[in-house]
Amino acid sequence: MSSEQIQASAAPAGVRSSVAGAMTERLVIGLQEMKSSGVLCDVVLKGAEESAVGIPCHRLVLSAQSSYFRTMFASDWKESSEKVIQLRNIFCNTLQKLVDFVYTLQIVIGNDDVQSLLAAAIFLDFSPVVTLCWDFLEKHMDVSSYLQVYSLAKMHNNPRLAEKAKKLVVRHFVQIAQSSEFSLVDAETIVELAASDDLCAESEDEVFEAVKRWYEYDQTGRQAQLSDVLQYIRVPFLSPKRLESYFLALFNGLLSSAAGGYPSQSTAVEELPGRKNDAILSRCRPRKSHGLPKVVVCVGGWNEDDGRMDTVHVFSPSLSAVWNFDAPKFPQAVVGCGMAMTENNEIIVCGGVVENGSHGTHRVRQLDLFRNECTDLARMHLGRIYVGVAALNGRIYAVGGCSGAATVLDAVECYDPEKDVWRSVVALPHPLAAFAMVATKDRLYVFGGVVQMGAEPVNSTFCYDPGADAWSKLADMPTARRFCSACVGPNNVIYVIGGRGSDGDLHYVEAYDPSSNCWSKKSDMIKARWAAGCGCVDGKVYVLGGCSGPTDRDIEVYDEETNTWSLLPCRLPKAIVGFGCAVMTLKKESAVFSCRRRPPF
Repeated sequence: MSSEQIQASAAPAGVRSSVAGAMTERLVIGLQEMKSSGVLCDVVLKGAEESAVGIPCHRLVLSAQSSYFRTMFASDWKESSEKVIQLRNIFCNTLQKLVDFVYTLQIVIGNDDVQSLLAAAIFLDFSPVVTLCWDFLEKHMDVSSYLQVYSLAKMHNNPRLAEKAKKLVVRHFVQIAQSSEFSLVDAETIVELAASDDLCAESEDEVFEAVKRWYEYDQTGRQAQLSDVLQYIRVPFLSPKRLESYFLALFNGLLSSAAGGYPSQSTAVEELPGRKNDAILSRCRPRKSHGLPKVVVCVGGWNEDDGRMDTVHVFSPSLSAVWNFDAPKFPQAVVGCGMAMTENNEIIVCGGVVENGSHGTHRVRQLDLFRNECTDLARMHLGRIYVGVAALNGRIYAVGGCSGAATVLDAVECYDPEKDVWRSVVALPHPLAAFAMVATKDRLYVFGGVVQMGAEPVNSTFCYDPGADAWSKLADMPTARRFCSACVGPNNVIYVIGGRGSDGDLHYVEAYDPSSNCWSKKSDMIKARWAAGCGCVDGKVYVLGGCSGPTDRDIEVYDEETNTWSLLPCRLPKAIVGFGCAVMTLKKESAVFSCRRRPPF
């Protein structure tokens, strides 16, 4: 969030004449001058700090803006006759801002002080400031502050904003649950989230793991609350691996309710979540996000027979089927593009080499398979091939790539969908193309690539923080590679797959853990391949197409629990390489894959 100056008028609404406006301005200026010079000031306010410097004020002015001060000065409170009043629950800087607002009708609100200003304005009943604080919080909400706003709105009784923020929290739950703020929330908030049918998570395992991390942050202080939280976990939808952990956690929670001793068998049975009337129905009911089918969408690419392609392929892991999507097609075939999926399931395709072209295009297209539409968006500043593209916090990032056969770029652009504009952000540490990139935990991660076309691949790993607009270097990959693929897999580990190394095509798979900045080796793919597509669906990693000598049609799947790869019986309709690839969540009410499509969904 940024700071901004907000002006508000406490004068009555209505039509004002120029004379009235001039008189109001003169009154405000006069009050400021009297306060600055101390004329007629009859009270001094001090903040919570013992060394606080007093703020000379006028009782009448404070009373006109605040019912708190009006009651204080017009009653038999002891403060009504005191010259100096110390407000021990409000810090000096906050108090100074509120007093300045009373005299100037202006206040600067920023992310650093909005909470303290809100709490103090509510306590002192400065209602215009309260309104401005709520407006600021709502206007500047993003994924990093949804939980904060939700907690504040509940705490200070703003049900409208609390409901709005909660909807955003449950929509982005998996990402928010990884943040440090999530570990600090109270048990009541955790219960409200865990009980929500609208909570978005690919599986109930993710919900349980989030609750488990919250509990482990303060086991001693939260053990007594653990059973109350666990009753809202949808136990029938836990995997066998998590089910054992669930009952172990539940038993630990029951120990605390038995005052440190082991509960009797009858007590344990009665305390089971399923025995509680308010939880039994919800525990047996899947969340709305459960069971939503996910598909891997592939756009464009190159085929040995057809050259550059304008087609959209759809792969359904649950059906083990692949088919061509009839429409929409690109106006031009494209290869070497970057692709990202928005929260609204809109496909953003950036750059690439289009039909009859030899240099990267500036064009950006939005595909909406639900509406069967293809729309041109604002063009990138630079034409790019082999560019990294990802969606992060409502923005689209285009990173590096090359403009033609030789020029590799370090430039990075960010697209604002609300304004339909691209803006430049801080460049990569050095030019880079043909790398793999993913977005997770409010960061972009870039792996491998080349610093110039035809050069040896690099093994570097970079991370971009959009809040700081800065890149940082992370632990190097064990294997240098270009034209590799990457996706976020189980437990938020990033899988970097295949590519081309110094000695040829690779089947190596290496996993990066952002929380520890460490790499680990996974089982090799069955086939060495590069410029392939990949995605994680229901905890399994899928790799499609690419080049393994000739271009390939095969699809491989990786099971993290067994650390094994296997070939699927279904294959891509055509062997393709250099295509855009992303995972899409299908809406239950969608007719995208109706009986008119092949195959029916």
